[in-house]
Amino acid sequence: MDISGEWIGIITYGKQYEQFAGEKLWFDLNLEQTGNKFSGIALDIRGFGINEFPARISGLVNHGDIEFDKVYDNEQLLDDLWESRYTGEASVPIQYFGSFNEVCQEFIGTWIITEKFKILKIIPWNIESKGTWSMKRKVSNLITQNITTLKT
Repeated sequence: MDISGEWIGIITYGKQYEQFAGEKLWFDLNLEQTGNKFSGIALDIRGFGINEFPARISGLVNHGDIEFDKVYDNEQLLDDLWESRYTGEASVPIQYFGSFNEVCQEFIGTWIITEKFKILKIIPWNIESKGTWSMKRKVSNLITQNITTLKT
């Protein structure tokens, strides 16, 4: 399965996001694949929690199963009032896992972010935030692929 090209993705925030659980964020992806490895860029386009900076994508796809990391160039943090600020450093990886749904012609799965802290600078503590995601090829990309297929 070649996933090179343009995709549109959507994440849904999980229960850890309290009153924002169920909110959605849409993003564009442009992916290039070599063998079963792929990489690319993602840009948030609308919804809750938009990061105005691009994210780097790298992952593997194998027989319809997919896993990848998404790392933003500039990490966005939300405070207790859900207001955001940027750190100036790359974000922790957001891990995506899923599989291709032939009926819907889309990837569907779950994502997770693991933030690592130290309490009193000595006690390790991890906080996980999760949700679901999906991505479909952009329509213009599908039309181009179909025309190319018909010509060959």
